[in-house]
Amino acid sequence: MERLETFAESMDKHLIETDPLAYNNAIFYEKKGFAYIHGKNLMETIDKEFNPGGSLYRSLDNSNVFRKKEYWYNLRGRSWAIHDGLLHEKFGQHFNNVKMYKPIEKHLDVNTFSQLST
Repeated sequence: MERLETFAESMDKHLIETDPLAYNNAIFYEKKGFAYIHGKNLMETIDKEFNPGGSLYRSLDNSNVFRKKEYWYNLRGRSWAIHDGLLHEKFGQHFNNVKMYKPIEKHLDVNTFSQLST
């Protein structure tokens, strides 16, 4: 990230934007100091619904390798379940239209994965 910021700064850019293509990528970027232009509500809904009592949690029924019950608190597991179509089945949407940004030399404190300590 430091090299990317140095490069962007050398081009007189003050902001980095990215489109995370998967749930786990968005969480990775959060940890690197990115925040959301679009998609934060989706990310918060995903977290809420994967926690005990939520509809995504209830859908982790061990019916296949991508829907193991223990995936509710596992970043990659959640991402695989979403990739397997769980988000679409429950909410009629895919993981898309998520856009993130990070100001150069600033770390934005965003955490939409409650099972991950900051």
